[in-house]
Amino acid sequence: MIPQIYADGFSNISFVNGMVRIDLASTPPGAATGGTPAPAEVHHRVVLTPRAFLQSMGMMQDLMHKLVDAGVVRRTDQAPDNTNLVGEAGKSS
Repeated sequence: MIPQIYADGFSNISFVNGMVRIDLASTPPGAATGGTPAPAEVHHRVVLTPRAFLQSMGMMQDLMHKLVDAGVVRRTDQAPDNTNLVGEAGKSS
């Protein structure tokens, strides 16, 4: 079995020393205080060559179109260069 890493999202994407670095982050469980959620904590970093980053972006765009076609998310186009995706719960994705 391939090990899996869960992340709530990316906390940062940067280009340093010729490599693309993507920081994966998650919000600690039960860390909300006074109604304010705790900041996400970085727990892993993915480092890619620029070519690998561009290839992965193409794969993510293909998956986004499949999610839209399957009705998992829907597009809310507000401008030609600004596409928002809305998930089942009505939250922007």
